[in-house]
Amino acid sequence: RAAPGEAPLAARLDLSDDLRTARAAGLPAPSTPLLPHQVPLNATGGFEAWQWPGPLGPMPALLHRGRGPALLWLPDDPRGQLLPAHQDPVLALLVGTGATVVVPALRGQHGAPGRSEHFGGEVDDLAALIDAVATLPEVDPDRIVLLGAGDGGTLAWLAADATDRLHLALALSGQPDACTAPGDAPLATDDPLACALRSPAAFRPRSPVLFVGGALDARACAVARRATDTPGGPLRAVCIPGQDQHAWRPLALELVAQQLAAAVDGGGPVELTDLMLLSRIAERSLAHLPRE
Repeated sequence: RAAPGEAPLAARLDLSDDLRTARAAGLPAPSTPLLPHQVPLNATGGFEAWQWPGPLGPMPALLHRGRGPALLWLPDDPRGQLLPAHQDPVLALLVGTGATVVVPALRGQHGAPGRSEHFGGEVDDLAALIDAVATLPEVDPDRIVLLGAGDGGTLAWLAADATDRLHLALALSGQPDACTAPGDAPLATDDPLACALRSPAAFRPRSPVLFVGGALDARACAVARRATDTPGGPLRAVCIPGQDQHAWRPLALELVAQQLAAAVDGGGPVELTDLMLLSRIAERSLAHLPRE
């Protein structure tokens, strides 16, 4: 979980590699908490407004009721204005699978109580959300998938460190190690405890995780690969050289949607592996080669 000859981050700080145990002594706040974001969620395009019980009180979400598996979507900028579902290609793709789709607001987002803690208390929010989604009558509680991109990917991986109720956490980019993240994040990176407790790679996942990165994620990919366990372990990482997120993210989302739809129709698990993703990218790349 660290570079050769280097102790893992959690061990260097005398922390347990279990995130919940490590956080039990208290979670230092980020240096500059973000102000609450009051733009409400827009319940259109087949979604309904739904509230779930969070640690700080009732939390808003968009809910599209399907059947079988549930997919929880965390976009790259969760504080930004969400488009109506019929105008958002990602939501349209996910809704088309027939699965239940949830787009949550976490603390400080879209009128939810509290302020952003930059990968801190949001993890507690997600654990509570997963518990709430598991109680929906149309959801199979053993097939809940948490999908995040960018900052959402960091949160998806952290949530997998904190709960064993996920079928899979899929992180499309993100920051495995907040202590080496770019300095524009509102986090006191000179506080090793604050950043360590927001670093998903510092801990052992309780739920399966697949991290995917591309050409713009070289640092994150290196950290994720060092954190991977033995083959078959709970954490896998696939890094796609020469491909930026605009090339591989749509293919990854397309693959997720296809596997979700297959799970809805067949009643089986949501199968998604690094080999499947690499094969899809290779097929698409070959399809665009000039023919002689």
